[in-house]
Amino acid sequence: MLIKAIVAQLLLLAFVTGWLILSRRRTSIDAVLQFGTAFLLLAGLAAGGVWVYPPLYYAAPVALLWTFLLWRELNRPPGPRTRPVAVLSNLPVAALLPLAGFLIWQGVSGRLAPNGPVVDLASPFSPDAKACVLSGGTSPLLNLHNFPSDDPGDIAQRYALDFVITRADGFRTRNGYTLNPKPQAIEAYSTFGAPVFAPCDGMVAASENMRPDEPIGGSDRSFTAGNFVVLQCGAHHIHLHHFQEGGVAVETGDVVRKGDFLGRIGNSGNTREPHLHFHAETIVDPEDASLDGEPVHMRFDGRFLARGSCL
Repeated sequence: MLIKAIVAQLLLLAFVTGWLILSRRRTSIDAVLQFGTAFLLLAGLAAGGVWVYPPLYYAAPVALLWTFLLWRELNRPPGPRTRPVAVLSNLPVAALLPLAGFLIWQGVSGRLAPNGPVVDLASPFSPDAKACVLSGGTSPLLNLHNFPSDDPGDIAQRYALDFVITRADGFRTRNGYTLNPKPQAIEAYSTFGAPVFAPCDGMVAASENMRPDEPIGGSDRSFTAGNFVVLQCGAHHIHLHHFQEGGVAVETGDVVRKGDFLGRIGNSGNTREPHLHFHAETIVDPEDASLDGEPVHMRFDGRFLARGSCL
C-alpha cells in the first residue's frame, strides 16, 4: 500500500508537470486556470499525501519549476493557438480540481483536534529520534485504520497511529539506501531496532515476544499484532505492536513507569515494513486485555498527531 501511494504521488506530479509544459493556451485566463489547479493540487498533496519518499520539502523544487513555467507562459507572446486545442488542454482541470479539493479537505479536517475522550501520553521514543506518523489522523485518507467496520477489533483501532523513525533529512531509510523507495534488507530501515519507552505509568496487561520478524513486503495476517505490549494505564489499554522477535523487554504483570524501556521495534505481525503501531482503547475487563474496547484519541506531549506529524 505504501509503495503504491508513493509511486502514484510521483506519477501524478510528473503528469501535471508534463501537462503544464505541453498544454496550449489561448489567453492568460487559460494559464491561470491550469496553473491554479496545479498549485491547489500540490497544496492538497502537501496536506494529505505520503511524504517519506521523497520528504515533503521536495515539493519546493516542484513549486519553483511550476512557478517558472507560469512566468514563462505569462510573458510569452500570443501565438496561433486555436480554441479546440486550448479547450482540450484544459480538460485535465475537470479531474485535477476535484482531486485537489478532496485532498485539501481530507488533509485539513484530519488534523483538527478531535472530539471525544482523550488519553494524554508521553512520547514513546528517545529524545534524539525523529519519529513521524505514517498513518494517523481523524480522516480516512490520513489514517488507514479509520474506516467503517462492524469488527470490534477494527473499531478499537480506529484512532491508531503508525510511527516510523526518519533521518534528519526526512528519509525513513538509513544512509546508503536513500534512492531506494523500498529496500528489501530489514536493517535498511531506521525504524528497525529503535527503542520504545513506556508512554505512561501502569502495568503490563499482556505481551508477546516470540513471533518472527516478517520479510519486507510480507505480512502475518494470522497474528496481526506480532510481538506486542499492552499497558494498563488508568482506565485505558495502550497497545504497542510489531516489536522485534525477542525484543520485548517486559513481561505480563510488570509495573512500569513513564520512560521505562519496553523493547525494540521490529517487523512482526501484519506489517510490510518496520513501524510501531499504537492505539488506545477503553478497558472492558482488567483481567483480559484481549477484549476490544472503544477507541480513544491520544495526545502526545499535549499534541494531537496526524500523518506527517513528528515527535
